[in-house]
Amino acid sequence: MEQLPTRRPPTEARKGARAPRIAVLAAAVLLPFLAMGPPAQADPPPDTTAPGAAAAEEPRFNVLVFSGVTNYYHDSIPAGVEAVEQLGDEHDFAVTATDDASVFSDKGLRPFDAVVFNNTNSTPQKGNLLDAEQRAAFQRFVNGGGGFVGWHSATGTERDWDWYAGLVGAKFQNHPAPRPGRIEVLDRTHPSTAGLPQLWERNEEWYNWQASPNGDVHVLTEIRTTDDPEGLNEGPEHAHAWCQVYDGGRSWYTASGHHAETFSEPLFRQHILGGIEWAAGAADGDCAATEWGSFEKVQLEDDTNLADPYELAPLPDGRVLYIQRTGQIKLIHQDGEQPTTTLAGDLELNLPTTRTANGLTGLTIDDDFAENGWVYLLYTVPEEPVYRLSRFTLVGDTLDMDSEKAVLEFPIWRNELLANVHMAGSMTMDDEGNLYIATGDNTDPFESQGYTPIDERDGRRAADAQATSGNTNDLRGKIIRIHPTDDGGYTIPEGNLFPESEDTQDKTRPEIYAMGFRNPFRISYDDATDALLVADYGPDSGTTDPERGPAGLVEQNRILEAGNYGWPYCMGPNIPFVDYDFATGESGAEFDCDNPVNDSPNNTGLKQLPPAQEPLVWYGKHGEHSELFPEITGGGAPMAGPVYHYDENLESETKFPEYYDGKWFVYEYGSNWFKTVSLMNEAAPSERFEPAEPGDVQSINSFLPDTQFMSPFDAEFGPDGSLYTIDFGYGTGVGRGSHNDGSGIYRIDYVGGEQVTEPRDRCYGGYPSDVPVWFGDGKGDSGVPNHDVGDGCTIMDLVEHERPFDSHGDFVRTVGELTRELRAGGVVTARERARIVSAAAGSEVGKNPEREDPDRAVPDEKIGVVGYTVRDTMPAPDTEATLEALATCGYRNIEPSSGLYGYTGAELGTLIRDAGMKAPSAGLSFDQIANDIEGVIETAKGLGASYIRFSGSSSWDLQDYHRVADVLNEAGAVAREAGITLAYHNHGYEFEAQGGVRPYDVLVRETDPNFVTMELDLYWAVDAGVDPVALMKQYPGRFALLHVKDRAEDGSFADVGEGTIDFGRIFAHSELAGVDYYFTEHDQPEPDGISSACDSYANLRELRY
Repeated sequence: MEQLPTRRPPTEARKGARAPRIAVLAAAVLLPFLAMGPPAQADPPPDTTAPGAAAAEEPRFNVLVFSGVTNYYHDSIPAGVEAVEQLGDEHDFAVTATDDASVFSDKGLRPFDAVVFNNTNSTPQKGNLLDAEQRAAFQRFVNGGGGFVGWHSATGTERDWDWYAGLVGAKFQNHPAPRPGRIEVLDRTHPSTAGLPQLWERNEEWYNWQASPNGDVHVLTEIRTTDDPEGLNEGPEHAHAWCQVYDGGRSWYTASGHHAETFSEPLFRQHILGGIEWAAGAADGDCAATEWGSFEKVQLEDDTNLADPYELAPLPDGRVLYIQRTGQIKLIHQDGEQPTTTLAGDLELNLPTTRTANGLTGLTIDDDFAENGWVYLLYTVPEEPVYRLSRFTLVGDTLDMDSEKAVLEFPIWRNELLANVHMAGSMTMDDEGNLYIATGDNTDPFESQGYTPIDERDGRRAADAQATSGNTNDLRGKIIRIHPTDDGGYTIPEGNLFPESEDTQDKTRPEIYAMGFRNPFRISYDDATDALLVADYGPDSGTTDPERGPAGLVEQNRILEAGNYGWPYCMGPNIPFVDYDFATGESGAEFDCDNPVNDSPNNTGLKQLPPAQEPLVWYGKHGEHSELFPEITGGGAPMAGPVYHYDENLESETKFPEYYDGKWFVYEYGSNWFKTVSLMNEAAPSERFEPAEPGDVQSINSFLPDTQFMSPFDAEFGPDGSLYTIDFGYGTGVGRGSHNDGSGIYRIDYVGGEQVTEPRDRCYGGYPSDVPVWFGDGKGDSGVPNHDVGDGCTIMDLVEHERPFDSHGDFVRTVGELTRELRAGGVVTARERARIVSAAAGSEVGKNPEREDPDRAVPDEKIGVVGYTVRDTMPAPDTEATLEALATCGYRNIEPSSGLYGYTGAELGTLIRDAGMKAPSAGLSFDQIANDIEGVIETAKGLGASYIRFSGSSSWDLQDYHRVADVLNEAGAVAREAGITLAYHNHGYEFEAQGGVRPYDVLVRETDPNFVTMELDLYWAVDAGVDPVALMKQYPGRFALLHVKDRAEDGSFADVGEGTIDFGRIFAHSELAGVDYYFTEHDQPEPDGISSACDSYANLRELRY
């Protein structure tokens, strides 16, 4: 048979050992109809509009706040409940609060869109909050798209349940004493963190985790551990709040919430409101941006075709241009099933590359590339020691080598000492068409013992960086900024470091934008903030020497205006080197970083240099200064990558999410990592901690720490929003112009995380509403439209959600209970309910010859006693004593008899309730129903009754029964408006045919099941020779009430269970019949009514079927 269509295909499980949702259901063999299709329909599908439209002004969503505790009780729990209730009132969502775990059932959780664990706390030793069945129901709730919210000690809950640990995201380990601290808000777009300050200062009990959740969840906020690290053991990326899609549902958690006053803080309330709305599906938000499984690293080129791949440039049409240091310019094409590479051009440099940085080092495209096809290349010229910047034109897939325009040339050292190094060469262009070129100091670093190379001896100019980086009249060790012109020349933009108009002595180069760099290997430009981003390498010394200077530091610079960045006199946060004399070996004074002077004989520029500027980030090769930037534990080869800018209008399935908007990607060639740098865009004043200003570092965070990068060498975002990268391969010097083992060119795509099960209301099967409710061929077809009950969930979805059925009877009962709820809610009519239950009974679902539910009992809350049994003692003054006696022996319900023993409905209702009982049904006369339905309604309301039953007369003829049916329909419609259903109680005479027709059949067939039900007296039916089970099958769903009255062999009355009626056989069909209550009765009780009633109750409770 064809399988019913589902709403979406199953997805592969992602977290832990989780299986796909649909696969779990199939494995459980829930319903045979999962593998069957609907019956063919020749006619158009029926109108599936559910009767009884939902009332207007419904809340946006429903939340359950659960505050169960078996371990430490937080005094803030009541404040948490109150806060959520107030937020619900203010933001139009419904809140139910409880600490009773019995709500964790399929039925109990069904009304809710999200469940909040409000400082829940438990241990296996002191008792878990949920038993096995409740855990399973909660897991199904999440599987079906239900939301979870937890705060603070929710991570100390159900500590032996691994699935829950995955849901909440981490397990609590310990905490230091509460104290002030600051929270770094990393995600400025999620509804729970948007609008929070970037540094959020609060007093809290800060939690440590048994294992860091980073990478498995999307971290929204983290603790700023540099403020006060004592007692915090998670390291600098100490997660504090996070979210995820887990096993089909949304999960959101914050570690705050220890103090009651926290829940009065406006920012915290804003925080949890966003979390609740997101978890309930009422607010959008990406929660996979820092789940590392949400990214794919796609190889575009492998190491068999790469020789020193240096820089790349994604093109607007999706192709990727890249260069090799040996002089080749290549194109990667992504428009086929597999990427392919073609040679676009070759400079044919034929330069030696061993232990040198000669060759083709720089590539960028023009800001108007889509119009002009211009490509800029920076390379060392073979014929002479010159660095040349040239422009070429890409025509189709070919770089026109004859189109070369030499834009800029300047001399370099070549074959002097070992100075053919530190060439840098990275290039970028801003949105105004200005071109930036990074150049290195071109200085031999190998004879200065790992400190600054300032060797002023004769013939040693190639070992003196004062001749290059510190020289205002040299373009090496600089960031050059020029504006290329159409004719192949360039102009000088305003704002460079040395205006040409001020250079009266020919001591400066106007092209210099920034100076004082050693080897600024990678640069990038952020158009949004007009910031030039420059990474600069440092010297190799691993120790500070007071006679020479500091240990080697590397820098990440964010440059907003022209300036001097210190080398070779200062580095890092303006730590000076010592003026060391290489001729004598003597150390002089430290250089003055605020007033550097270049008095080298190799200097051709100004002696007085601009003051040195500090970098944004600095760190040592061996972890020096880790107290300032603990996220970086070392590395000596920094790279300044791009800043990502999210474009909501870009149609791309792989673009990075909005979380990364404005984040700067930096990486390490030597340490093989990527990180993001987030900057302050607002001031963060503080009396306790170091204040922060706009432009300061807010946080540094890992990016894809588990992904293998082999010497990441270049990175650029493409027009598709994906990140394109080069891996240079194994080790420094392995390639050097030949094949690079381990190298590659890659595209990093954001593919998103696990998807939330849709629709939100846990509709497992995704059964459409344009087919009937159908449980298999034959009698399993109800013909009733599979109504949409809300959010796209249909009746059959809800049936499937009720989980595995132990037996056919269990299945039928489940359908009966479910459709009773749908009937009460106006989703189905009484006739439709009867047809659905009948189809369930006629199906094969759940049938198992080896086990057919032998242990079912009538629920206590459904058992009652007919007042006629205790009629002798119910009137005053014995009423209260009688009710107390009945309640003592176990009854929870009573059906008062006609006359109400001289009381009004309100009076008797009060007495019944005072005894701890209810009166769900009461007997009145037909005359009252026919002539005073409003009085009947008043009586029923006073009693709290949902049913009013009456009996007929043995004197009625067939026409009387037709008229009675009409009266009942008319009166029943009025009663139904008040929430009351009329019920006809039979004796035996209704089964005696008149003219070949049973009066009972007239009543059942001609009364509207929406208004009238039947109270089947089992004694009188059996006494009349009628099989109650056959009657139930004939009229499914029509018997809301049973009079459970036994019959002795001689036909007399007997206590329940002491006669001949097979109640087990009858009760096994109670769901088919639609039974709501079971009232015991004895017409001639012995020795008295109370004793007989109590014996009947005890026997009924022992009955199993």
